[in-house]
Amino acid sequence: MDKPWLQSYPESLSHEIDTHGYKSVVDVLECSLVRYRNRPAFECLGEAISYGELDKLADHFAGYLQNTLQLKPGERIAIMM
Repeated sequence: MDKPWLQSYPESLSHEIDTHGYKSVVDVLECSLVRYRNRPAFECLGEAISYGELDKLADHFAGYLQNTLQLKPGERIAIMM
């Protein structure tokens, strides 16, 4: 099998995506934030956050970067996880 990760996908999850359905990766995320607002977006060590929580946290982070650190549009940052 050339894509062994597909074996771990739930049966309900498609193995293909419609690449013409979205303009960009940002568009995919923005649509998901609305469509799946109450569903889990990430899970780690038994803790999960929903797409709605992700949207709120991203807004807070953007506000911190703009208002507290006073970064301007186009300035670059590095995020280490």
